[in-house]
Amino acid sequence: MKLGIPTLIELETLDANAKLCNELGLDFIEINMNLPQYQASVLTAEYLNKIQKKYGVFFTFHIPEDIDIAHLNDKVRTVNHDIVVDTITLMKKVSSSRLNMHMSRGVHFTLPDEKIYLYENFRDQYLSHIEAFRLKMDNAIGDSDIIISIENTGIFNIDYLKQGVDCLLESKVFELTWDIGHDHSSGHLDKDFIEARADRVSHMHIHDAIGEKNHLQLYTGEMDIDRFVEIIRDKNISAVIETKTELVLRKSVSSLKEKLHKLDGAI
Repeated sequence: MKLGIPTLIELETLDANAKLCNELGLDFIEINMNLPQYQASVLTAEYLNKIQKKYGVFFTFHIPEDIDIAHLNDKVRTVNHDIVVDTITLMKKVSSSRLNMHMSRGVHFTLPDEKIYLYENFRDQYLSHIEAFRLKMDNAIGDSDIIISIENTGIFNIDYLKQGVDCLLESKVFELTWDIGHDHSSGHLDKDFIEARADRVSHMHIHDAIGEKNHLQLYTGEMDIDRFVEIIRDKNISAVIETKTELVLRKSVSSLKEKLHKLDGAI
């Protein structure tokens, strides 16, 4: 079981985030590539390897959330795919083995009495783009151990998206990230899809939630955090403690370690 933190916006450098991760006794940092300082074109393998060695941590990556792998514009879609390939190239140089991604619902047209999503309307084209992305990632990853984890965001109840994810899961380089707070705040719209593919869940994002408000400190919301901690431990999978401030992260880690200590004592 490996536990990590997200890069925090209040800590401006990767060095500062790595120092915190080390201090908390955790294993890795998920680099949020939405931030300008964490773009694949900015980061260098030399710098990342230096930080990993200095603090005894490793890195995973989260590609920008606005990357749409099925975009209907050929040029935009190609650039989006290339950004992911560039990230994989960097990951290989720093021995990083997990890349987290979101799926996009795409653009919709608002009519007087309904919303029409273009990916639903042009489903065959959408799925062909998803398949092309899968093949390109298979080729880019090759025989390395990199996994692309598809994270739920409260949209895995949508048919064309479910088909798209299942298309990606046809390749062994794709697995699932179970974000428990996203599912809770969506009214468990992702639950059936995730649980039906539980064998493909190899990573989790854990945070507490109250209604639609998530990324809260562990054990301060209305979720059964203990249940998910036991899943992480029993399945021996990795998890990001995805609270977004240093103070809340410290408190969450303390509570989580206390829970894990009790579980170890019960063996």
